[in-house]
Amino acid sequence: MDLRIINGTVVTTAETRQAEVGIAGGRVVALAPKIPEPAPETIDAGGCRVLPGCVEAHTHMDFPLAGAILVHESQKGGEGLG
Repeated sequence: MDLRIINGTVVTTAETRQAEVGIAGGRVVALAPKIPEPAPETIDAGGCRVLPGCVEAHTHMDFPLAGAILVHESQKGGEGLG
C-alpha cells in the first residue's frame, strides 16, 4: 500500500461512515474502519469527506467571479486535485 487516508468521512454509493482508505498503484485497495497495514504516506482527512474512486471532472476554471477569473491549481503549475 502506497497511501493511507485516515480520519475522514468516507462517502460511497452505499453508505457514509468513518473509515480509512488504502491506495496502491493509484487504485483503492482497502476500505475499513482501521487499516493495519502501514503506508509510506498518510493523509489525515479529519473534518473532510473522502470519495474513494471518484474523479471530479466538473470545474469552472474560466468562470468569471466578481471581475476575476478563477484558475485551477493545475493551471498554475501546482499538483491540482490529483
